[in-house]
Amino acid sequence: PDLASATVPAVAQAVKQLSNRVAIFVEPSPFSHVSGMKNRFECLIKCLRQAGDEVLVVTPDHKPPDEFCGAKVVNVLGFKPPFYSSPTLLLSTALSI
Repeated sequence: PDLASATVPAVAQAVKQLSNRVAIFVEPSPFSHVSGMKNRFECLIKCLRQAGDEVLVVTPDHKPPDEFCGAKVVNVLGFKPPFYSSPTLLLSTALSI
């Protein structure tokens, strides 16, 4: 449709049809680790939600929020190496061939 001459409901419907389903895998967790990347990921999540996208955040946080700005947040298994002072890292059992 021609969005320049469309009504507000028509524009909203067109934008809704263009929305995406986005999964973000992030470590360390932007919900418990303070850094510049925390701000970037939080802004990314907020902007995607404002654009109408469905967002899923997967992170190895010990106690993540159930949701952030309307994005569902899921905790996955992680580990913390004894020589690494960062919060928990993702534990992947997948193999790359």
